[in-house]
Amino acid sequence: KFDGILGLGFQEISVGNVVPVWYGMVEQGLVKEQVFSFWLNRNGNDEDGGELVFGGVDPKHFIGEHTYVPVTQKGYWQFD
Repeated sequence: KFDGILGLGFQEISVGNVVPVWYGMVEQGLVKEQVFSFWLNRNGNDEDGGELVFGGVDPKHFIGEHTYVPVTQKGYWQFD
């Protein structure tokens, strides 16, 4: 078990107004698209538990168009 800060938060809630990792990656042009995606394995017994992709999606786990939903509370990745 572990805890950590991933850097996906909004800058508005960052401590000391530090630029979060995700914002920095976008500003530096390090990502193909301004998208990050998660794949979570439904089978808890598999070796691969999940995946985080910056700049797109992994075509092994998703084919199709993105579905976008609006953030309902600025500062958090909250949606309805």
